[in-house]
Amino acid sequence: MSQMIVKKLGRVLFCGALLSAPACGAHVNLGEDDPASAAGSSNGNSTAGSAGSGSAGSAGTSNGTAGQPGSGLASCSSEADANTWIAFDSDRDRYDREIYLVHPDGSALTRVTNRPGIDQEPAFSPDGEWLSFTSDRDGSLQIYLLELATGEVTQVTHHDGGADQSSFSHDGTRLAFHSGPSSFTIQLDGTDEQLIASGPDATNGYANPQFTPDDTALVMDRGNEIDVFTLASGEQRYIVQNWTTTIQAPSLSPSGIDVVYHVTCDVEGRKSLWTSPYSVNTNPCEGVRITPPTEIDSEHPSWGPGDRIVYTRVDDVNNTGQIAIILRERGAKPCALTDSGADDRNPVWHFPAE
Repeated sequence: MSQMIVKKLGRVLFCGALLSAPACGAHVNLGEDDPASAAGSSNGNSTAGSAGSGSAGSAGTSNGTAGQPGSGLASCSSEADANTWIAFDSDRDRYDREIYLVHPDGSALTRVTNRPGIDQEPAFSPDGEWLSFTSDRDGSLQIYLLELATGEVTQVTHHDGGADQSSFSHDGTRLAFHSGPSSFTIQLDGTDEQLIASGPDATNGYANPQFTPDDTALVMDRGNEIDVFTLASGEQRYIVQNWTTTIQAPSLSPSGIDVVYHVTCDVEGRKSLWTSPYSVNTNPCEGVRITPPTEIDSEHPSWGPGDRIVYTRVDDVNNTGQIAIILRERGAKPCALTDSGADDRNPVWHFPAE
């Protein structure tokens, strides 16, 4: 992606190749005031790998920033990076859950899906040209691919019980995803699906799978533990020991040395972010705590460049999420990437290799 591509989809300008074009969201009006076109052109019947399987829908509103910080946090203005993007899902437009991109300083906020229903849980391809995401556009939650340069969407999974929580391999050839009690990998065209780990039921299943940096294993949770499964042998070991508490949503550091996740440790039952070494078995609440003890629920971390971590702060009174960034260092305080007026969740970071 060496240049900005601006492609017209119907009456709306869609800013393609967003990850190499930081000015796109900030200077092109992506607003859509025609309700009839808001559903986009996806027909709900797309199949894996088909060339003409519909688009992501007309692009959404870009107001230049992600909104003023809420909940008393400082803004993330010091985190500006023109080559770095965070994707997340939000119900900020009429409670319709869509996917957005934004710089880590809150600028260039751009909606990349716009259709009735659910579009959520984005994940970047390594080159930043694609997003995988979860959508109900075919009647049940399944995994889809969105090409950012064209807005074209293709369906990858067709599980009777639905599929979600996708992530890319680092070589860009496969996706990992969750369905029912199990985690799988699959090629981008929907072929060669492989079962990696399965629990006895959905409550005790393996979820939130992510590839290790060398793509030889998957890290995942089972609700109350963090595990790694070697793909060639199927060998399993703990990263965070099985315990009688919530332990979920692992994300590997770029180096592969550490894993960040959320876990319930305090007596109030709040979720907090912790890191543990990838190579050894750690007990819960004995790693390194990242979010402050007085912080509200912290969920779904995603490791960014260096020691930056983006995550969701959840107000359990109103059941709304806010995207925040925090450094992995003692005494660090979070900054607000989005305001607290909408339900923003499931952030994931894309950044150039260090």
